[in-house]
Amino acid sequence: MNWDMLRGWLGTCETSHVPSCVPQTATFFFPFRVIDVFEYKVVTNPRNHRYAALSYVWGAAPMLKPMRSNMQMLSQRGALGPSSTFSPPVPLTIQDAITVCQNMGLRFLWVDALCIIQDSDKDKGQQIGAMDKIYGSASLTIVVSSCLSIYARPFC
Repeated sequence: MNWDMLRGWLGTCETSHVPSCVPQTATFFFPFRVIDVFEYKVVTNPRNHRYAALSYVWGAAPMLKPMRSNMQMLSQRGALGPSSTFSPPVPLTIQDAITVCQNMGLRFLWVDALCIIQDSDKDKGQQIGAMDKIYGSASLTIVVSSCLSIYARPFC
């Protein structure tokens, strides 16, 4: 992958496009959670809102889900990293998106499956209702267009 070229393209988008095309830092009126891709943890309301968003299909595979009971653990450094002890583990699709963000110089990644508390109707309603703003405010959207399983590679 030519990361320099991709970072250059993103830089051109952020500095040369008309203001209506450049993502604006959104103000969310609810807890906005993202993955810190360098500390491998979920953070809430980061000061720097520059982030990537992941668009993909969950599929039927068992998946690590943020719940009210495990959010404190998910916010610990390393919780989503290579040595994570969560079962099921972080899907390869999300691991690959973390790698993309790291190489693109984006500290944060928004992934619906890990940033929305799955056993909170209030949180799900707020976040799902704002997905247009969440995706529209992302500096970059990573789209996985097809795959057989979120636990398989290449990048799916």
